[in-house]
Amino acid sequence: MWSAIQSGCCTRFIRTRIPAETQRVTGEAAKVVRLIYNLYLNGSSIVSIIRELESQGIKSPQGKDTWSKRSIQTILTNKKYAGHVLVGKTYSGDFPNNKQRQNRDEQEQFLMKNAHEPIIKEEMYDQAQTEMQRRSNTEAVNGKTKRKDTHYSSKQEKQE
Repeated sequence: MWSAIQSGCCTRFIRTRIPAETQRVTGEAAKVVRLIYNLYLNGSSIVSIIRELESQGIKSPQGKDTWSKRSIQTILTNKKYAGHVLVGKTYSGDFPNNKQRQNRDEQEQFLMKNAHEPIIKEEMYDQAQTEMQRRSNTEAVNGKTKRKDTHYSSKQEKQE
């Protein structure tokens, strides 16, 4: 599908992979995303979330009966569910090396807030990010990544 972007006096056409109207997560998929966030924020581990989804017969985003840890982590870290879109994740180089590349801070990226209707509240997304950081067994010390001293940092009682 082709989309038109007005830029100054010129109109550029860019190729989009998925039509915008099919990019919305609605109905059952939205319920699954909310369930994943609720389970995680109520203390469930990623593995226990996988067990719960599979016991309920909920299929993965790829349509499979089994879920991967990466699928759950991707859902928990995706800003799109809070209504935001990060623009500029990839870019194309100049001719003749115009292959598409992942943007690792070589070019500017933009966060479009409230770009579409959110599935979860921004506060819930922020709580999930804070909880993921708390459960992580690594921490940043003097700009370097270091393992925490505790063996089981992810399984702690949630403080009220």
